[in-house]
Order: sequence, then C-alpha cells, then structure tokens
Amino acid sequence: MPDSTATLPVAPDAVALSLLNRAKLMLAHALTHAQGTSSLDHMIAIHGLDNSVEFLLRLVSQHLDIEAKTGKAVDQAQLSGLAGEINGFLKHQYQSTLPYLTDIKRLRQVRNLVQHGSVDPGADLSRWCRIVERFFDKVLLLVFGLTRDALRISSLIQHEDVRESLSQAEEQLDKEEYLLSIVASRNAFENAMFHRRRHSHLLSSASPALLTTHQDDQPAHWLYRTVVHELELVKAGVDMSTHARFSEYLQHIPREHWVDPGRMYAVMQRPWNREDALFCYNFASDVALRWQYAEVSPLYQLIAMPDCQFEMTIAGITIDGSVEHGVIYRFAGEDQMEILIISGSPDPRLRELERDNEYRYVLRRYEHGVQEFEAKYTIYLKGIRLRLATNDPERWELMLWYKRTAAGE
Repeated sequence: MPDSTATLPVAPDAVALSLLNRAKLMLAHALTHAQGTSSLDHMIAIHGLDNSVEFLLRLVSQHLDIEAKTGKAVDQAQLSGLAGEINGFLKHQYQSTLPYLTDIKRLRQVRNLVQHGSVDPGADLSRWCRIVERFFDKVLLLVFGLTRDALRISSLIQHEDVRESLSQAEEQLDKEEYLLSIVASRNAFENAMFHRRRHSHLLSSASPALLTTHQDDQPAHWLYRTVVHELELVKAGVDMSTHARFSEYLQHIPREHWVDPGRMYAVMQRPWNREDALFCYNFASDVALRWQYAEVSPLYQLIAMPDCQFEMTIAGITIDGSVEHGVIYRFAGEDQMEILIISGSPDPRLRELERDNEYRYVLRRYEHGVQEFEAKYTIYLKGIRLRLATNDPERWELMLWYKRTAAGE
C-alpha cells in the first residue's frame, strides 16, 4: 500500500549532496567530450551520458530507500530494469513518473552499440546530450527539490583558493557573464596546478636548464619551458587535446584580466557565449577534483617552528613575509638553488638582477619578533627567473641559482 503521507521532493543530506555533485561532474565530463570532433570523443561522451544517468538513478534508489520499501534488489538491475523499477515505485508511492523513460532505456542500447560495435554516435550525439540534461534536471527537481545550478561542484573542493575561484565561475555563469566566468575558471585551474606542482620533482630537475636558457635570445628556453609544462600535465593525467582547447580560450582573455601587464592576447572575433564558459568551467572543475582525489597524504607532518619568520635580502632587495613557501637545493661545491613563491607583487628591482654578476646576500631568522640568526654571503648569480604562478591570488615564482664566493661581514 502506498504511504499517503509520502511526498516529493525529499531534500538530500550532506552525503547525498556530495554524491549528486559527483553525478553532475560525470555529466559535465561527458558534455565536454561531446564538444570534441573525434570519434573517440563521441564514444567517450555517450558512455559518460549513460554512466551519469545510471549513477543518478542509483542515487534516487538509495535516497528513497526503494529496496527496503519494496524488498526487491533494485540496485542489482541494469539501467533499463533499474529505470523501470524506479518508475513503478514513483508511480505507486508518489503518483509520479520518471521523465524520458523510453529514451533513457534506449540510451543503453546506443551505448552497447558504441561499446561492442565501435559505432560513432556523433550524428545523434547532440540530441542525446539534450535528453540527458533534461532528464537530469527534471529528476533533480522531482526527487531532491534541487536545480542543477544549485549543485555546486565548488563545495567539494578542499583548497580554499581553488574553491573560491570555482564558486566565482559558477556565480558568473548564473549572471551570464561568460568572460568573467572563464577568467575565474582560469584562476581555479592555475591554483589547482599550483598545489599540484609545488613539490614537483620534474620542476626541480629541469630548473637548471630553465634558468641557464632564460634569455630572450635563446629559443631553447621556450622549448624547455613548453616540454616541462606539458610533461607535468601528462604526468597529472590531463587530456592534452582538451587542455589545448582550454588554453585557446585563455589566449583570448583580454589583458586587463591578467596580472602580468605585458601579456599578449588574441581578440575574440565573436561574443563570448555560454558554451565557452561551460567548457572552461567543466574542464577546470574536472581537473581540480581528480587531482584532489589523487592527493596522497604525507608520511608525517613537519613540526613547524613556532612564530618563526625568515628574511632574505639580495642586492639590497628584501623578501620577507611575502614568501608563501620556498625550497632550497644544494649541489656539489658551493652551488645552491632557491625556488621561492612570493605572494603579491614582487619588488620590480628583482627584474634588474643579472646573471653572471656578484651580489650581497643576507639571510635572517626571527623567533617571536627577535632576530636569532644571520648569515651574510657574496654570491655569484648563475641564473634568475621570475614567473607568474597564479593570477588570483597573485603569486610569483622566483628561481635563483648561485654560488657562494665569500662569507662574513
């Protein structure tokens, strides 16, 4: 007998909300591949659409506790049977039905043709995207009382700067401010990449080559920089064709949305649209979440020195509390490399430092505001590189490669 007091929608708890966000991400991933031009993109897209539908239906079954109420092993059913069982339950218990039921059952048939017959679904892919998006939206509203826009992927992100950027991208999408949404998606990706690469062994290994070739008249520097960047992306599991499209969008962001005033950009030859913003948002959120899930906890937590600050001065230029973090590499002899992340705008005089020159270097440590340590050197600067790491928040990466030539006062 149906429960006369049962009504829909039923609001999700925190766990269900997290899983719904995952379903939304699966759908977004499929829609991103649907915009590709290759047969492989189309095949991945149809699998993603099918997976997102099945995942959402299983969430509905769990959320409404259908197995316990009916005694049927609903969660063991394939998509067609699962959809039929849930539709029957909704009809009996709530006098409601699943939308697009026939189409959803047929979607599994199309997926099977793609999977087992290597059929390219490209000719009909846009129609399936529309059907699945509408199905997703109607089921969310019917069962959970939510709109897809109310599901915020940003709420799943742990790093604060990445979360805030994705949240801004979502808000600007709602306002139809598509360029500003793309800018925020760029910030989210940059921040996610920053956290991913801050302990990169590849970067530390390549730093000497990057520094020694860091001159405008040496094309090798551009080659090394491109190779290192792409290797980092490949190691991180980024699809390079999708990233290339994302980068193409970024190349059209006007100069006023970049911290680096000298950056060149291409002028967009048409108005920015929702598809542009969605592509960038889907790419950035997908990458950020996958990297977050892949993070490995450290073997142990380093014991931080209480209320301890370091201050470095080179050629009279002081870099103190603006250093977010840094790494020091010591080589054979007196060679040493420092990679420092500077929060905010760096002192413009840093750009005037030149390799193959000697400079005075001072390092001080303060505990509770009292100087406890000081070291002074004359250094021979072998290489220096200042690179923008993230636009928002503004961070710069300073690389110094030097050899200590003298110590003392």
